[in-house]
Amino acid sequence: MREYRALMDGREIAAKVRIADTFIKRFIGLLRDKEIDAQDGLLIDPCNQVHTFGMKFDIDVVFLSKSGEIVHTESEMTPGNISPTIKKCHTVLELKAGTIEEKCIIKGKRIAFDPIYTD
Repeated sequence: MREYRALMDGREIAAKVRIADTFIKRFIGLLRDKEIDAQDGLLIDPCNQVHTFGMKFDIDVVFLSKSGEIVHTESEMTPGNISPTIKKCHTVLELKAGTIEEKCIIKGKRIAFDPIYTD
């Protein structure tokens, strides 16, 4: 699976972001995980709404436009819920609960993704 670093204003907000860009990867998402590390994330592409049915932990959700602009955030989404549908959203970044507040992730900022190269 491809991995990226997520940056906002040049600051790293996630060191290892996996990309879910196929039907199966989007469907599974974080369901198999028992938790998410503070430096990890999952970018779901394309996506404008998420659910947390079957998940075992809370997450923060960042909704991004095609250009990477933050158009909406959902903090500490608990298992068994559905986010609103965000019409301007193209991709969704799922992060460990508390990351939005800790990293000051706010609407209107842009998030860039730099590939992680491994040998």
